[in-house]
Amino acid sequence: MKIGVLGAGQLGRMLALAALPRAHEIRLFDPDPDPCAAAIAPVQCGDFGDERALARFAVGLDVVTCEFENVSVAALEAVQTLVPVFPKPFSFAVAQDRLVEKGFLNGLGIQTAPYARVDTLAELESAARSFGLPAILKTRRMGYDGRGQKVLRQETELAGAFAALAVSGADATDAGLILEGFVNFDREVSVLGVRSRTGEMRFYPLCENEHHDGILAVTRVPARVPATLEEASKVLSAKVLGALDHVGVLCVELFQKGDKLIANEIAPRVHNSEHWTIEGAT
Repeated sequence: MKIGVLGAGQLGRMLALAALPRAHEIRLFDPDPDPCAAAIAPVQCGDFGDERALARFAVGLDVVTCEFENVSVAALEAVQTLVPVFPKPFSFAVAQDRLVEKGFLNGLGIQTAPYARVDTLAELESAARSFGLPAILKTRRMGYDGRGQKVLRQETELAGAFAALAVSGADATDAGLILEGFVNFDREVSVLGVRSRTGEMRFYPLCENEHHDGILAVTRVPARVPATLEEASKVLSAKVLGALDHVGVLCVELFQKGDKLIANEIAPRVHNSEHWTIEGAT
């Protein structure tokens, strides 16, 4: 199989390494002219927003995927007219915007932290009064590893945090913040589910995660939770995978609080960072 990968960073490199023993041919696309994955597979240099460059990249490929979730959905949709894209662009559209993501999860009956859209300081002040402090102010897009967010503990911090994170400019897709209520959880866990093109699903054991300064430091497998919560995480993951019509691996990050699982966010992948793979995922 000839597989195109948008992104040639660390995860693209790991994906290419996983493909080699299976005799798959990998071609990567990245704005960086010298990315780390270039040592493993050929890389075409180009901008993710350049549809002509992406069209040239897609020639001869059987399928295209992404190494990370922040590739432009418009670009993915353009590539999809030429070659199948997995996971499908809809999965990325949901995962790229925290406000859309929370609404999607709630629409499936999945509990999240309380949240509110924040476009102005007045809206932030109103939301903070509504569900109290501490709370976490986040950018709706492009935040990861603790970036693009601030924990708010006092009302005096609101104006400064809003000024630091609010985005101004002509591109409305980059604008907007979200305030999320603070969850006093017992532990952070994540469930990795994989869904094939035909809808078959498999699940990895529930992972228990420890973050330091917003960055994953330790993962324990299996998570130290009752079997009932492990099973509940798989049911939750299956619901998300099916609603997205997802193909590939999807990580659902959760907070465990007593006997409840509270969804934090989702991350679409064709693989996961521990380099596990499932045959037939693409």
